[in-house]
Amino acid sequence: MQLENQARLRFREGLEAERDSRFKASSLTGLATLTRLASEAAPITVVLVEGISDQSAVTTLLERHSTSQQLAESLVLSMGGATNIGHFFRLLGPAGLDLRLAGLFDRAEAGFFQRALGLTTTAQKGPETSPAALPALPEITGTTALTALTEHGFFACQDDLEAELIRALGAARVLQLIEREGDLRSWLSFRNQPAQRERPEAKQLQRFMGTTSGRKEHYAVVLSEALAEPIIPQPLRALLDFL
Repeated sequence: MQLENQARLRFREGLEAERDSRFKASSLTGLATLTRLASEAAPITVVLVEGISDQSAVTTLLERHSTSQQLAESLVLSMGGATNIGHFFRLLGPAGLDLRLAGLFDRAEAGFFQRALGLTTTAQKGPETSPAALPALPEITGTTALTALTEHGFFACQDDLEAELIRALGAARVLQLIEREGDLRSWLSFRNQPAQRERPEAKQLQRFMGTTSGRKEHYAVVLSEALAEPIIPQPLRALLDFL
């Protein structure tokens, strides 16, 4: 298990380096390195999420609610934003390293994920096809689009992951956690700001967690740790079941 964890860690570091442009996976050296690291880490499912707080939350949930096999064979990766999904599908999906993929996304960003899936599928039709040369795909919307993404292992949060966690726990429980973490005074000051007074409490809490550097990531872990099995939000439950 220790060797598997080390291999997975090296692969994560390689993906993060590629994401942060420390080397380019489009170059022969970069792609060869990632291919080798992926082989050493196999079998593995890469769980693609939008940001670092999402990565923290999903990793925490996996550690607390998945089987040991699921945990050993899953790697959660922040893409640095939903707009990067196309790049990671080309790199990691059937046209690239051919790894098993899954993920979470904000419902408002579904179009980026839909187009990425379409590009990946179309790109398999011929080795000479480049993403720029691919034909435009018709947009599918609403339930149809979300169902199509779900079938590929990608699950939509109604607003974003923080909102899902707050809704699952309830505002009263979240406030208890804020007090426990020593942030009650900051919260009371924040909610009395003129721009916040008329907003629903759940929206205030969601905004509060993004007001200070590091707070969003911190509470992603705190809220995820507080989730009991029966109240895990549906998209997270679906992701765990898929893995």
